[in-house]
Amino acid sequence: MLIPHTFTRQGHAYRVKGQYVLSTSDVLSLNGLCLFDGVPAETVHHASDRGRMVHEVIQCIEEGVKLPGRTKEAQERVVSYLRWKEKTGFQVCGPMERSMVYEHHATNMLIGGTPDMIGRIGNQVWVVDLKTCFRQSGKAKMMKTFEWRLQTQSYLEALQEDDALWATLGEGQMKRAVLHLHPDCGITVRGGERLGYEWNPFEQDDTLAWDAAVWMASLKIQNGHKVPDRR
Repeated sequence: MLIPHTFTRQGHAYRVKGQYVLSTSDVLSLNGLCLFDGVPAETVHHASDRGRMVHEVIQCIEEGVKLPGRTKEAQERVVSYLRWKEKTGFQVCGPMERSMVYEHHATNMLIGGTPDMIGRIGNQVWVVDLKTCFRQSGKAKMMKTFEWRLQTQSYLEALQEDDALWATLGEGQMKRAVLHLHPDCGITVRGGERLGYEWNPFEQDDTLAWDAAVWMASLKIQNGHKVPDRR
């Protein structure tokens, strides 16, 4: 069962009366992930604004409302999203950008999260998180992928508690993935045009990994640690 809460977009704060709530990003930060140490503040702010704009435009497209203004960077990523949508037949089948709070069973901690979108590809239901950051490779990509796996595991666990959603979806399993939108993503043939997107499905069960991350975050909070500043 989901926990009633209030959500403040500024600071991405989830609040439940009389109880402490860690956001999914807080858990990642307390585990040394999702940090921007050494990155200039203006770079972080620019990337954050770009990502927010891409999310808003895609949500407007899917919900059939008037599109907000957008930069060239946001526009090219939205075009890539539409290319991916046409290729896969993805259809949104659940609320977008909805804040949720759930009780993490292994620790009894309250965790907040805001899944980007839920949709169907064929007969499969997916929770999909959109990313607009630079494309990485090698060990850097491995580390970023691990962060994404934990993030989407949290969203999956939240959505599993949403009885109203499953009443509309019916029985079945939900899969999770990150759709990475960036001009450098999606190599088709050497020297050819890039697709502008990369689909990153996560087939492994990350329940225990997420349990460990929440345990560590909880212990650090209990022992005086503060959530790192993610700007």
